[in-house]
Parts: sequence; structure tokens; C-alpha cells
Amino acid sequence: MTSMGVTTTHFSEAAEIWGIFAVALGSIVLITSALNSSSFSKGRMPFFGTLMIVYGTAMIFLGALMFSGVAPMMGGENVTLVSSLGMLMVGAFMLLNGSAMIRMGRAVASRPAPHPEM
Repeated sequence: MTSMGVTTTHFSEAAEIWGIFAVALGSIVLITSALNSSSFSKGRMPFFGTLMIVYGTAMIFLGALMFSGVAPMMGGENVTLVSSLGMLMVGAFMLLNGSAMIRMGRAVASRPAPHPEM
């Protein structure tokens, strides 16, 4: 588009909002992953498992929106299909991983502490 001799480009506002949401979700997942793999997560496995379930649910929801065509996507049908199915699979695996982390965290917390022999 040209206005007064200046070429401007306008993007879809909905696509910008979806893009910001996707980058924010990815950033939060990466920060959580870094914290989970550090010593910070020691003893907090149920908390991180719950976060994994929340993130997995968000990814499944986003994948379903991508698959249905509600979320703006670039590329053709094959790109949309592969991206949305990938998002659904990652979300499902995050749900499984989160539930396993919660179970393992509870099992570790319920074990009695070893008593040192004197």
C-alpha cells in the first residue's frame, strides 16, 4: 500500500495476536524446562507436573484451533495439517509427562527418609 509516497505494509491483527500468544507460550515452556532441569526443581516435581498438564492442555487447544482453521496459519493445507497434528501430539505427550511427574513426586514424598546408622 502506498500513502503519500511511503510504502506501508499492514498485517492481520488477529495473526499478530496469535503470533504473540505462540511466542509467549513457547518462552514460558522454555523457561519452565530450564528451571525443571536445574536444582530448583528438586522436591517440586508435582508443581512442575501440574505446569506440564496446563501447558499440554493449552497446546492441545491451540492445535485444535489450528486444525479447524480458526487460528491464522501460513502455508498450504499440508503445512497446516502437519503443524496442527504436531501441536496435538506434543500437547498429549506433555499431559502424559505431567501426570507421570505428579505420580513420581508423590511417590518420592511418601517414602520415609533413610535413617543413618550410628
